[in-house]
Formats: sequence, C-alpha cells, structure tokens
Amino acid sequence: MLKEKIKSSEYMYRFILHYMLKKSPIFREWCNDYYECHTMFKFQEFGNLNQDKLIYIIKITNPTWGFFAAWKRVCMGLLVAERYKFIPVVDWTDSLYYESNGVNGIFNPFEYYFKPVSDVSLDEANNSYNVTFYGKNSNGMSDTTYGVDKKTIDDFVRVSKKYIRIREDIYNALAEQIESLFGSRKILGIHVRGVEWGNLNGHPIPVGLDDYVDEADKAIEKYGFEKIFLATDSEDTIFFFKKKYGDNLIFYKDSIRSSSGKKVLAIYDDTIRRDKNRYWLGYEVLRDMLTLSFCDGIIAGISNVSLAADVFKQSREEAWDYKCILKQELCKNGISLRKAIKLMKKEANTYQNGIKQKKGIR
Repeated sequence: MLKEKIKSSEYMYRFILHYMLKKSPIFREWCNDYYECHTMFKFQEFGNLNQDKLIYIIKITNPTWGFFAAWKRVCMGLLVAERYKFIPVVDWTDSLYYESNGVNGIFNPFEYYFKPVSDVSLDEANNSYNVTFYGKNSNGMSDTTYGVDKKTIDDFVRVSKKYIRIREDIYNALAEQIESLFGSRKILGIHVRGVEWGNLNGHPIPVGLDDYVDEADKAIEKYGFEKIFLATDSEDTIFFFKKKYGDNLIFYKDSIRSSSGKKVLAIYDDTIRRDKNRYWLGYEVLRDMLTLSFCDGIIAGISNVSLAADVFKQSREEAWDYKCILKQELCKNGISLRKAIKLMKKEANTYQNGIKQKKGIR
C-alpha cells in the first residue's frame, strides 16, 4: 500500500529514489551532468513536424521577470543551443509583456520587438517531433545572476550578433527618436533603477543618487559631455536630476514611470490604464536601453538594462568613451521578489483608491 502511494506521487517517488541512490557515484555523476553541465536533454514529441531537427525552446517560466532579465535568459539559452547545434525558438508567452489580444497579430511577446531567432516558428515548435526546453546554462550561471564576467559578455555579444535582431519597424522608430533627442551632441547616459527595494534578496543594494551625480560631474569635466540622457522608471529620480542639471538633462517624457512618492514599479502596477500597456512598457524599456547604447559614455549600477546596453553597443562594434558601473553588494538576507511584488500591488491599489477619494469617485 505504501509503495503504491509513493509511486502515485511523481514528486515523492523521485525524492525517495534520489535519497536511496545518493551514495552511488554513478548517480551523482549523472545528476551533475543533468543539473550543472546540461549535457543531458529530455526530448518530447508534440507532433510530426520537423522530424529531422532538434528543437530547443527558450521559454520564460517566471512571470515576474523584467524585460532584460528575460532577454538575458534568451542569451543564455542561445549559448546552449549554439553549443549543441539545436534549433532555438524563444517563447515569451508567459512573460509580463504578454497581451491577450496580441500585437499586430503576434501573440509571442518576444516577437513584438525582435525577429524570430530561427526559421522554426513557436507554433511549429509546439507541434514538432523532437523538442526540449531550456534548463540551466552550460556554465552554471543562474538566470538571476547580477554582474557577469567579460567572457560571458563576449559570449552575449556573439549570440546577439548572430540571433537577436530588433524588428525593422521598431528599430527605425527608435532610431528616429534617438536622433531627435541627441542631435550631434556628445551624450552621457545614466541608468538608475527607479524604485529601489534595498532589501530584495539576491538583488543589488542601491547606491544613493548623489553617487551618480558625483561620477557624472567628473565625467562631464574630463570628457566634455554636452547633455545627460537619463533612463529611469521613477519620477522622483527625474525630479532629482532635473533640479541638478536643468535643461542639460534629456529623457523620454512620454514613458510611464512610478509616480512621485509611490514605491511601485510600473511593470507590477495593475492600476495603470493604457491600451496595450504591457506591450508599451516593454517598448519603453527597450527604447531606454537602446538609447543608452548610443550614448558616448555611461554611468549605471549593476542591472540587466545596463548589461544589455553594453552588449548592444559592442554588437555594433562600438566602444564607450567613458564607462562607470557603480559597485554594489548583493542583498543576501532580504525578502523575495514575489513578496515585494505583492506589497507593490497592494500599495498601488491603496494609492489609486486614495486618488479616487480625493476626486469623489466611488
């Protein structure tokens, strides 16, 4: 009876099997291969298509990830696909940026902004004969790793050149906006993670805005930057830099940002009312990243946005005149992102209800 009960639960059966075999050196080696080196893959049959191909779906499985956390997972997955000669397919349908009605007939959010990474569509992949899914990267790096080494950046640059291409309509629209904003002036880009939660487990502990200003003043004096482009998702950060740099500060005025005094990241704020809001939030952070990559210099903390800006710049075989990534420690004993999101959603609703009360709206 007990054996039957254990076998009826796949999780319990695997746990006990793992416990019983843990002293076996052969089993331990198998586990290391599967979980760390990723030299073992489980292929599944979803249909009869592409029987001569090995399809590798890089799927976003965590709906709390921001845009460039998802982008980084794509880069990591592409490294594995390249290593084992798999056909990569990116699936962002479970991401924060999914629009239930699609965008221009497209229902995979990755393809709202980027061209497919291979000739196999997601629909085809979901009906193919040999399909496996992204697991852990072959170098053991976690999806949530902040601050990557030079080799990893070089690898990201290589796969970006080969696979990741912004859709032409998106790129042309962004290039036009960047040209209008910059002109021929020498620009210092600054990226500030907007609403910082200094107690988020595994995330960088934020540095003060004064630290950014100190570095910016030194860079302006030494390198002669004429304007500062600020990428942030916080109105409070805009106000701070505007007070310091006045008309020498440029930024995108039409972006949705966290309201002053509101400690809620826009991507987790369900009270925002805008048609295709999730699509536009992705568009705006992509625009900020690409604009940063066209700056002559950059000051940023440790973030996936600044990492992507560096990768995209190098992918165009360009170099920074000046680059400063501020040193930050990672929080080791903080709260989880899921708990923080829950608190942010609660604050967003409280904030919205307060506005309604002031306006006398029931």
